[in-house]
Amino acid sequence: MTQQLPRRKYISGRSYASNPWLQGFSRPPPVSSSVAELLEQFLRTKSADELQNPWIDHTEPRLVIVDGLTIRKQLVGEIPLDHELGTALIRRWSQIDRETEDECPYISYKHVVKLDFSTLALAETDVVGILHIQKQFIGGEIPYPIESCQFFFVLAILEEGWTVYVWDMLGRAIHVLDPRAGTFGYSQGKKEHHELIVARLHDALFSSFTELFAGWPIQKSGWGTTFPRITDTNFSRGESAFAALHILMYYDGERLRAPLTKFSVSKTRSTATSV
Repeated sequence: MTQQLPRRKYISGRSYASNPWLQGFSRPPPVSSSVAELLEQFLRTKSADELQNPWIDHTEPRLVIVDGLTIRKQLVGEIPLDHELGTALIRRWSQIDRETEDECPYISYKHVVKLDFSTLALAETDVVGILHIQKQFIGGEIPYPIESCQFFFVLAILEEGWTVYVWDMLGRAIHVLDPRAGTFGYSQGKKEHHELIVARLHDALFSSFTELFAGWPIQKSGWGTTFPRITDTNFSRGESAFAALHILMYYDGERLRAPLTKFSVSKTRSTATSV
């Protein structure tokens, strides 16, 4: 926890990066199935003692350490993806985005807000006073100006599963992308539940903007909430984590560029062993 907020970053103008999906961007294919199978086989055959050492050690914006045994249990076994390994995977896929988009790292059409933000905001914590949350907005490891991002992706782990919320700064719309909406879509009760979550996240997001930036170009008021239909498949709570990662990779701000199915979720989980 910091004693005082950092000096606010001054924003002089308002313009957004172009959306690469609208310019013909195509995400490179994931690692081949044979490579993924070899990695899975390696994880399955190693002893617990051999896997107990850290495999992931990432320091920014917060230290995340994950051992090999956890990776085996969650990516190869049946243990649901947890907050820490999920955070590491989100960081890695965000890096891959920067590596594959032509305009990155200098400018980006989207900014991904990591799981710590939603977890703390939904616990009604003053997120803007926490150093590693500040780093998600003004940290030195962010190579592009986030004020140029049209879309802010916020992933959240809820009791019923993972959900992706997307803030469209140009359209002033918040997209609720819940993979567990499934075949029947959003009931009125589910919509009301998500609207309560959106309200908390919206307050925390704009608190961060106003406290960390001078002249943030978009006002907090005047926003709407939409519930796009993203799948006709029913997913379990455990599957929703990898479904959310699929959404993070393939949602272009209007629709998914790759269908969200049992197969694609399985492919995302398999790919996660090698990213």
